[in-house]
Amino acid sequence: MAVFHLILSWTGHALMFLLVLLFIAFIGYCLYIKYTHLKYDHIPGPPRDSFLFGHSATILRIMRSGGVVHDQFLECTINNNKKEVDEVIGMKKEISYDELGQLVYLSQVLKETLRMYPTAPGTSRDVMEDIVIDGVHIPRGVNCVFSSYVNGRMEKFFKDPLTFDPDRFHPDAPKPYYCYYPFALGPRSCLGQNFAQMEAKVVMAKLLQRFDFSLVPGQSFDILDNGTLRPKSGVVCSVRHRK
Repeated sequence: MAVFHLILSWTGHALMFLLVLLFIAFIGYCLYIKYTHLKYDHIPGPPRDSFLFGHSATILRIMRSGGVVHDQFLECTINNNKKEVDEVIGMKKEISYDELGQLVYLSQVLKETLRMYPTAPGTSRDVMEDIVIDGVHIPRGVNCVFSSYVNGRMEKFFKDPLTFDPDRFHPDAPKPYYCYYPFALGPRSCLGQNFAQMEAKVVMAKLLQRFDFSLVPGQSFDILDNGTLRPKSGVVCSVRHRK
């Protein structure tokens, strides 16, 4: 009986020790995440582009300059995407994680679309202490609103901002620092940011794999802002199975 109690005692101590280790590991992980978020908040770096969960992935966003839709450029963009999809995926029913990472041009198109037409057109942050930005004093307690829609169309940050150009996000192109945030930045950005982009790429890849698209002429492409941006009258396309 004494041996039995001794074993129970050792087991209890071992379990307590493991729980303490797990708790320490959890605290360490939380501190690491906090440090990482703060680092990206205060030091210019690659954009962390998420704000909402991003389920409104659309293959044919509005691609226009000065209010004029460029059908030929749209056709060229889709053809480039189809070529990449055909080379990476072919006619496979399932897309692996590695294959999704090889759809580089598709990622460029998605990011450029979100630059011009972010799903969430803006975000806000509370100022926790008095700060001065470019000589402008911003007192503590002020709520600052940032427009990703406006920033993405400023000549200061993007050359020819009203021109749809996926090559802005080519892997070798300079990264836009803190001027591209269609889904916000920092520790308050969406936890589903990676999933949202993966989901959008899978949907677009599968559609391009199976169908051909062409815009129906005579559309206005007016924007409706109900907290998220979307075409007011939709985007009407002719869809047919690829041969």
